Amino acid sequence: MGAFISCALDSQEDVDLALQNAPLYGGTAPAEATIDRKYGGYITDPDGHLWELVYPQQK
Repeated sequence: MGAFISCALDSQEDVDLALQNAPLYGGTAPAEATIDRKYGGYITDPDGHLWELVYPQQK
């Protein structure tokens, strides 16, 4: 069974920057961030671990 690591960030801009910079550190970001109850996206690190990067929307 697979798993992913979730990391809450401080802003939408931080999520975008992390997705943009993933390839610089050997990772991948297969898609842009989206909004679905939270703003977030996914990256895969060089070891193949899936990370979810999220910014919880403030209501």
